[in-house]
Amino acid sequence: GFLASRLGTHANKGELDTFDGFRKISLGNLAVVQCQAIVVGFLASLVAAMLDILATHTFHPGHILLMSASSLMTASLASFVLASLMIGVVVFARRWGINPDNIASPIAGMLGDFCTLGLLSVIADALYTSSEDCLWLQPLIIAAFCTMAVVFFRLIAKDDAAMKVLNEGWKPVIVSMLISSLAGLVLQHSSRHFKGLAPFAPVMNGAGGNLVAVQSSRLSTDLHCNGAPGVMPSRRASLQRPCTVGGLRPRMDSDVDQITPRASFAALLGRNRHAGSARVLICLSVPGACCFVNLIVWLRTRGKALPTSLFMSIYIAATLSQVSILFVFSHWVVAHLWRRGLNPDNAAIPYVTSLGDLVGTVCLSLAFFALANFGGTPWPGLPCDG
Repeated sequence: GFLASRLGTHANKGELDTFDGFRKISLGNLAVVQCQAIVVGFLASLVAAMLDILATHTFHPGHILLMSASSLMTASLASFVLASLMIGVVVFARRWGINPDNIASPIAGMLGDFCTLGLLSVIADALYTSSEDCLWLQPLIIAAFCTMAVVFFRLIAKDDAAMKVLNEGWKPVIVSMLISSLAGLVLQHSSRHFKGLAPFAPVMNGAGGNLVAVQSSRLSTDLHCNGAPGVMPSRRASLQRPCTVGGLRPRMDSDVDQITPRASFAALLGRNRHAGSARVLICLSVPGACCFVNLIVWLRTRGKALPTSLFMSIYIAATLSQVSILFVFSHWVVAHLWRRGLNPDNAAIPYVTSLGDLVGTVCLSLAFFALANFGGTPWPGLPCDG
């Protein structure tokens, strides 16, 4: 997601229009993504191993080796495939006059989980099957990817811009991993109490995170086109030097507010240009929620039932609550990072998408709790409280 945001900013500033600029930015970002993916993949496997030990009170070295090797290989391959795809999407969007900020982040979010989970299942199954015949394979994979991480780091160290991206990206990536892990624990606990909750979690969390990723990317691009990190440009300053986004020149007016809306729910109703786009994106969550909820219920019941009106009402209320909270947080975190002299492209999206998982899971759990208290069910014949 944050790679798509960075590339969108580069594209809107015209830095990908020359071959030399495209080559340098693309190779630098690919190296950064690979280095981060390998390190975070290894840390994620250690967190999973620790949770497994705490849950089972047993220590299995073979399980740790399997999780580490599978996680490292999956993280590296998935990040390379998705990064290459994002570069192609951004270049295509730029060439056709489409704002990359509007499409790159949602595509990355949509394909990220699907690609990662698919690769993880295939790789883990293959390594588990071969573990008895090739005891050396898993340690070799771990050693090989650790060596690759060092090589990528050496390459990044030669590029000041890529090194800055790497340094600013460690904290948000690791924090987002921990927040998403917490969201997973909340989902696991809630799924035990409410039947039928789990299938709706990916829809709520993914849709909310993708919508807010678009907003964060657009905010960051607007800031970069009108100033440098450390000083918040005003709306008047932005109108003196407008950024061409998707080939279109922004409308001129006399608004002198800051580019980023204030981080409050009231500001979502304000006249700020990005507050207006936030309202549009929030409204888009409603038809999306209706479509996917009906689809999930239809598939779960094999076409025999549709969601109850009470459940639809509560689910839509939970969706609007989630995305509104995330948009307010997005406006705050982008402005906060910018004022601290940090590039929001390197940090904002990991924060908002991981928080989207947590807030979405909590809102969904509260929705099922409210549904159970009202005596309702997600669809006829299924008790909500399990």
